Amino acid sequence: MSLDSILYFLDRLESVWGIMLRRKVFLSYSREDREAVGRLHKALESLRCEVWLDQELSGGEVWWREILGRIGECDAVAIAISASALRSRACLDELGYAVALGRPILPVLLEAVPFELLPSSVASVQAVDFTGDRETSALALASAVFGLPPAPNLPTPLPPPPPTPLSYLTTIADVVGAPALSVDEQFALAARLEAARETQADLPVIRALCAALLEREDLYHSVAKRVQKIASSIPDVPRPDSRPPVRATSAPRPSARSGLPSGWTGIWEGEVSEHFFPPYPVVLTLHAPDERSGVGEFEYPSLGVAGWLKFIRVKSGDVRLQEHATERRMLLKSRLRYSEATLRAKFDDAGNLFVRWEPRAAMCRATLTRRP
Repeated sequence: MSLDSILYFLDRLESVWGIMLRRKVFLSYSREDREAVGRLHKALESLRCEVWLDQELSGGEVWWREILGRIGECDAVAIAISASALRSRACLDELGYAVALGRPILPVLLEAVPFELLPSSVASVQAVDFTGDRETSALALASAVFGLPPAPNLPTPLPPPPPTPLSYLTTIADVVGAPALSVDEQFALAARLEAARETQADLPVIRALCAALLEREDLYHSVAKRVQKIASSIPDVPRPDSRPPVRATSAPRPSARSGLPSGWTGIWEGEVSEHFFPPYPVVLTLHAPDERSGVGEFEYPSLGVAGWLKFIRVKSGDVRLQEHATERRMLLKSRLRYSEATLRAKFDDAGNLFVRWEPRAAMCRATLTRRP
């Protein structure tokens, strides 16, 4: 039977006979496998599964309690198996808790992994090979989904829940934001960042942590050199939705001696997009050079950060400005201090100002419009 035949049969069962074959499926996955998991998610939904996964939750104890509750409510737990998932403490704990609750387990291979690395609760179950072509993978998935046994009643009492997992990088972020760090703690942090860099996981987050650590006033020079080396080894990958580069002739050419030309002056506002954090507003006021305020002022209203802008130079069509904060506070959420960051700005095709912040160029971006 082909995949189209199966889907047609499911449609007929629901529309003609009113028979609903929906199953509640909890999808456990590593965030490094988002693309493959997206395909698996759509395939499960096409088989009339009600899929739940934690893509909209932020983390912490409340997040973990919600996840464990969802595992208890589901009819089956699909485990997206990959090398990164087998390294994930959260994925392994979700699997262990699902087994303790007696939930049927549906292992799905996203990539080839050594059999010896599989947990015993997965190794004993026939896994769905989701690495082949769409038709073959979907048919194998459909056969496994409709062959799952019904979920038994939850045990009484419930098994003890696993502790809230803290990601490796979350733990590093807590240390980076500590009020004081000894030289031994700083070297230990650098070593942990180097180890995290080797895993190739969450590179934008690692780069942001390096930037936050480099901004500490108590950072030792030898530690700073190691952290700078880590940060410089992470490529600056533009976001998919970033604006394309434009020819130098599409915008006024500023002069390094006289500061910004008239085409750049005005009040520019918009929202900064930063990886893993909600957008927040920024206002740039650009004007003719002034001894007290440089070529403009900047303000992050929701962050309590403000200051003046110094003109640096024009390079490769970008105007480079230096932030000098006169008012600031530590950001409790992102743990980044916005002081003396470098802005790279250029006009886009629509006449808006496209801005990137360094050393967090891959992390912080904004498209600003001129205030009327």
